[in-house]
Amino acid sequence: MEKLPACIENFQWIRKIFIFQGIVVVWFFWWTLILYALKQGIPDNKTLFHSWSFGKINYQLFGIGLFVIILGYIVMATGETESLQSIKIAPLILIIGYCILIPAAILIKPKKKP
Repeated sequence: MEKLPACIENFQWIRKIFIFQGIVVVWFFWWTLILYALKQGIPDNKTLFHSWSFGKINYQLFGIGLFVIILGYIVMATGETESLQSIKIAPLILIIGYCILIPAAILIKPKKKP
C-alpha cells in the first residue's frame, strides 16, 4: 500500500478531531436541556413527565437508537473511502438506527400501570 501524502494524513487527524467535537457538542446540549428543565422550578420529575405519553421503554429505545447512530458514523469515519466498512456496514447500522430504533421509540405505547 502506498504511503498517503502528508495533507491526507493530516486530514485523517482533523476528521477524528471533528468527531470528538461533535460528541462534545451533543453532550453539552443534552446537559444544557436537563439543567434548563431542572431550573424551571419543578421539584419532582414525575410532574414534569406526567403529561407526556412516553414511558421508560420509549426513552431507552431512543437512547439505544442514538447510540447506534453515533456508532454508525464512527464506523463510517474510521473506514477507508471505498472499503466494505464504509460502503456496506456503516450505512446498514445507520439505517437500523434511523429507520427502526428511533421510529420504534416514538411509536411504541408504554404499558399503563393499573
